[in-house]
Amino acid sequence: ILFIGILGVSAIVICNIVAARTIVRPLKAITKKAREIAAGNLGIQFDETDDLKKKNEVNQLSSALKEMVAQLHQMTDLKVVSMTAEVEQQKMREAARLKDRFFASMSHEIRTPMNAVIGLSDLLLTSELTETQKSRVEDIRISAQALLSLINDILDTSKMEAGKMDLNQGDYNFPMLIDNISSIIQM
Repeated sequence: ILFIGILGVSAIVICNIVAARTIVRPLKAITKKAREIAAGNLGIQFDETDDLKKKNEVNQLSSALKEMVAQLHQMTDLKVVSMTAEVEQQKMREAARLKDRFFASMSHEIRTPMNAVIGLSDLLLTSELTETQKSRVEDIRISAQALLSLINDILDTSKMEAGKMDLNQGDYNFPMLIDNISSIIQM
């Protein structure tokens, strides 16, 4: 009976040793890796030993953990790409806002003197001038209006980009355009 008892205790000890090697140690290793993953270490390495090549529940758990880390890597990469795109969009919005502010400021700063040039040339045209002087003042007025029109077109471009452009249908005097261009180029 004593021999059978010693044999039984030995069998239990051997079973515990085998269980520790096949179940407890791998579970401890998986638990350690899971804690590292939870702490944010996604660069964790999984050992491909002969024990892991066996198909049992512990090895399936290890394989599932390895797959989870791979998916976390993919999700992290997607999040980085998304954040990069968001930063780029923010930069583009800021650049567009600065450009609009610049155009608005330049519009005011350029339009005011151009309107003064047009107004003063209109006043000069009502005064007593020689035909040559009137012709030159008229050229100044036409050039200033052309420049003001160009400034307005630049501002209309920014309106188009913002989707705030309204098109107005109206008559257009083509012969006057040719006359204005020739008077500008003539000098």
